[in-house]
Amino acid sequence: MSKFKIQDLTPKTDQSLKDIPRKQKQRAIKPLAYFEKKDSNRKVAMAKAYLSGHYTLSNVGEYFDVSYATVSRAVKSYEGGL
Repeated sequence: MSKFKIQDLTPKTDQSLKDIPRKQKQRAIKPLAYFEKKDSNRKVAMAKAYLSGHYTLSNVGEYFDVSYATVSRAVKSYEGGL
């Protein structure tokens, strides 16, 4: 068996951030208040906040003062309506 280093598994490229297309760069994180103000329907706002990918179910639930399970149900309901 040959021994190898973890460095041997990493790609050897000299790619800088300049080479990454804008679409692949992370968008600015919108605060939870943005989702709350944007949607009059509280469940939709919770779902969109979670689905943005920047917040956990717990984060959203804490902000909206509900349990993470309530947020989960709102997300499932929102996804089912798409």
